[in-house]
Amino acid sequence: MLREEEPESEFSFCLGADTFVDLTSLKWKRSADVLRLLEGRLVVFSRKGTNINTKEQIELVNQRQGVDALLLEVDTLTDVSSSMIRACKDDKILQTSLSPSVLEYMKAHHLFAFSPQS
Repeated sequence: MLREEEPESEFSFCLGADTFVDLTSLKWKRSADVLRLLEGRLVVFSRKGTNINTKEQIELVNQRQGVDALLLEVDTLTDVSSSMIRACKDDKILQTSLSPSVLEYMKAHHLFAFSPQS
């Protein structure tokens, strides 16, 4: 749909380093289809404190899977991960990791660790 609206544009898929590893390790449902649709155009953001040897992982995936991933190392990104945010109920941690409006929205709408099933 987006390609139909913008036929002259090239699009890339932006994701964090940990998500890149999951996608290219085929841990996502239909990972291979996602990579095929993206035509290998990925922009990988590496945040401060990541455990992944991102540069080597990207080079390996680029060679083995015909992906054209580009690494962007961003010093201002913190080591806060979406997985940690989704699992956390500790207000002190969440207050230092999220804006007040996002935290209130999560609580008001019972998202993630604030859902009744948690």
